[in-house]
Amino acid sequence: MAHALWKVSTLSVVAASVPVGSCWLTLRSAPSTTAAPPATAVRFAFGPRLEMAEPPSRLYDRNNGTVYRPPSMQNRKDNDENSIVSPVLRQVYPNMIKHMEEYGNPNIPLGSSDGRHCETLRRLNTQNKLTEHETELLADLGFRWHNLEEVYKVSDFGELYQRLLQYRQENDGDVSPPKKYPKDPELDAWVAGLRRRGPDQVDPVHRVKLDEIEFV
Repeated sequence: MAHALWKVSTLSVVAASVPVGSCWLTLRSAPSTTAAPPATAVRFAFGPRLEMAEPPSRLYDRNNGTVYRPPSMQNRKDNDENSIVSPVLRQVYPNMIKHMEEYGNPNIPLGSSDGRHCETLRRLNTQNKLTEHETELLADLGFRWHNLEEVYKVSDFGELYQRLLQYRQENDGDVSPPKKYPKDPELDAWVAGLRRRGPDQVDPVHRVKLDEIEFV
């Protein structure tokens, strides 16, 4: 059984006695009493830590009630923008914070200029062109990076293939750049992603080109 009382800013949040696993948090507008009629209720799930079971966008203005909106996001945006070096990240970061407030994550989908900026950030990270602070900042927000298999899908095959040919020429026919290859980290990730996908999940035209250089 779980029973708790939290006081957040001007709101009192009461978790009723319910089996551990989930509960309804009642948000009240009166800070000094827990007897006032509830303004709204939000479902939470209990695990190692308290996590929301519904998208944050549904926490706002439910039933016209006053619902807690974390003040830390605005403070974080103001503090973090000053330490951003990447022009792409500096441009899209404010809207990533807005997306975070509304949807609970900073991953703006494709279909807008901000979504394309997010995709550019993923490639910049693969190319090792973001600072350590910037990658940590995005990771802390829950930004989704490309996994190795996705690098193949989003990269220009012709461009990466030419870079692989150059590497092969410079390294006596070798087609396996070392892990975290400092001269071209994107090439290393692309090659690793190709091998992880396997030949059956590579475009047939691309597979022919790879067979020509004995890429296995």
